[in-house]
Amino acid sequence: MLALGIDTSSDAGSVGLVSLGGPGGDDGLLGELNLRSGRTHSRRLLPSIHSLLETAGRKPRDLDLLAVAVGPGSFTGLRIGMATAKGLSLALDRPLLGFSTLETIAKAVASLLPVQPRVPPRPICVLLDAGRGEVYRGLFESAGDDVTPVLPEIAIGPGRAMEGIPDACVICGSGVKLLDGIELSGPGERLILPGSTPFLGATLAYRALAMARTMPAGPFPAMTPNYLRLSDAEMTLKG
Repeated sequence: MLALGIDTSSDAGSVGLVSLGGPGGDDGLLGELNLRSGRTHSRRLLPSIHSLLETAGRKPRDLDLLAVAVGPGSFTGLRIGMATAKGLSLALDRPLLGFSTLETIAKAVASLLPVQPRVPPRPICVLLDAGRGEVYRGLFESAGDDVTPVLPEIAIGPGRAMEGIPDACVICGSGVKLLDGIELSGPGERLILPGSTPFLGATLAYRALAMARTMPAGPFPAMTPNYLRLSDAEMTLKG
C-alpha cells in the first residue's frame, strides 16, 4: 500500500510518501518534502505533492490511501490542506483519513524518545501557538511510539495550560515560546524541547497505513476539521 500524508495545519507544511508491502520490497519512507512556508500553503501544496511523487517515481493513481492533519491549527491552513486532500480523494477514488495535529506531533516526538528499561514512558504535552496569546494544548501518555490522550484538546492561555501537567513531562511544539516567564511548578524534571513544530507528512502516512491494516472493510470514519474555537472573523461578527 502507498499512502500520502498532508499537513498544512501550521507553518511547518509537510507532505510524506510511505509504502508498506510494495513491489520490490520498497517498504518504509519513500520521501518527505518539508517547508516552513508561513501563509503560502495555497501556492506550494500541490506543486510539493507533484514533486514528491515525481521524485519517488510514482503517479497519483499509484496512491492507495491519503491522510491529512485536521487540527487544531491555522484556520486557513487547515482549509487548504483538507480541501486538497478531499479533492484528491474524490478524483482518485481513494480513502482519506484525518488525524489530530496535536496527537500526531506527540507520536512523532514519542518515536524519538529513548526507551529505558524499568523507566516508565514520559507523558507528552504538545503546545501549538494559537494566536491571541493562547495555545492549543494536548496531553498524552506515551508507550514507545504509541500515544494515548489524557486530557481533551483545548485552546487556553499558556499559564493555565501548565496547570496539572505531570512531572517528568516532555513539553514541545511552537507554543513553548509562550512559556517564557511562566513558572513551571512541581519537583519533577521536565524536558522542554525547542519551540518549533515537527514536520508530520510521513507520520500521517504511517498512521493511515497502520489504521487501514487494522480496520474492518468498509467506509472510513467521517473527517471533520477540529478548530477548537471561532475564527477571527467569526469572533468579530459576534462582537
